Amino acid sequence: MAIFVACCLPIAFWVGQSAWIALLAAAMLCLFAGLAALTISYFFSSIGQSLAGMLLAMGCRLSPPLVVCLWLALNQDQTNQNSFVGFLIGSYLVSLAAETFLSVRMIDSLSPKPAAN
Repeated sequence: MAIFVACCLPIAFWVGQSAWIALLAAAMLCLFAGLAALTISYFFSSIGQSLAGMLLAMGCRLSPPLVVCLWLALNQDQTNQNSFVGFLIGSYLVSLAAETFLSVRMIDSLSPKPAAN
């Protein structure tokens, strides 16, 4: 996520109007949602319920950005909503890829290995 923010920071300064704050807010929103999803996935994987953990983690990862987008759609008087939504979509995709990669590796390491005969 830090690499994404560093790559998008020049774009945010080019857009202007404090778009860098929108970039940081979008990145933090997706980062915290992804960390919560990883925590849920880890907990359920450790008790042997990997599928339930992945489904709950998906809802936890998706809900905060959707709620913010819905709030922005209902309050159209916001000035930076276009840049924020663009950065939110990019941040969400980056955090989705990272969180999915980490979840699959974590589930693979926590799953019981078959005994070798």
